[in-house]
Amino acid sequence: MAKKQNSIDVEKAVRFFFELPDWKDRALKFAGVYLAAYVVLIIVYVLGFVASIIPILGALLFCGSFILVWLGMIAINFYFQGYKIEVTEAVAAGKKVEDIVILDKYQERVKEGAKLSIASFIYMLPSVILYFAAYAMMFIPLILTDGGGQNEEPSGIFLVGMLLFYVLFFIGWILQMIVQFAIFPAIWATYSLEHNFKKSISPEVLWSFIKDNYINIILFLAITMGMSMVMGFAAMLSLVLVLLCIGIVLYPLVFIVGGALIMHAQAHMVGQMIKQ
Repeated sequence: MAKKQNSIDVEKAVRFFFELPDWKDRALKFAGVYLAAYVVLIIVYVLGFVASIIPILGALLFCGSFILVWLGMIAINFYFQGYKIEVTEAVAAGKKVEDIVILDKYQERVKEGAKLSIASFIYMLPSVILYFAAYAMMFIPLILTDGGGQNEEPSGIFLVGMLLFYVLFFIGWILQMIVQFAIFPAIWATYSLEHNFKKSISPEVLWSFIKDNYINIILFLAITMGMSMVMGFAAMLSLVLVLLCIGIVLYPLVFIVGGALIMHAQAHMVGQMIKQ
């Protein structure tokens, strides 16, 4: 496990992507993959709607193609997780990231990214369960009251159900934020060190890493949220400027550059955490 480190160089992590000689090419390829996936998804929706006129065959074709497209989207996310692991390892080892081709080693990256994502999902399960429980609270009063009524008792049950919904949802959201911005960087760093799935989900190993790098994890959280907020603001601004035709160019540019920037900055920060 990595020893306690000094604070990561945030400025270097943010500049890192733009210092790559092929950063424009990487951004375009990153966005191009997702754009192609979304285009295919839209086509499937349209074809599914058209095919729905065929009673059984149409439904089967739509459901089958829909599932395949979403599996493809999951595979793409796994792939870029695997790519981020490679970038992280290169930063930690002091190697040139420009030697890493963004579209390469598809099977290997999907496999590694899947392991990292599954490890993260294991810790995300409590949030998922709480979200399901929260939404269940919205329907349980309907079942208990047989559709409701005008007396005070059903109203009280609905009030309790609504209160439980907000409480459970809020707790789930808090846990999700903790996993996403504290535990996930630790899982990412731990897995990048040894590619050991068992260690990457070990509470003891993760807690040890978090204790040794809590300042860096806070910086990781701050930079990630900060860049996401800037990206979100720029996206909203570009939508407003659509009427002036500027937004038509600005919106995809925000997605292309912003998404790739955040991905590489995160990888660089995690790489610094585990750098020997």
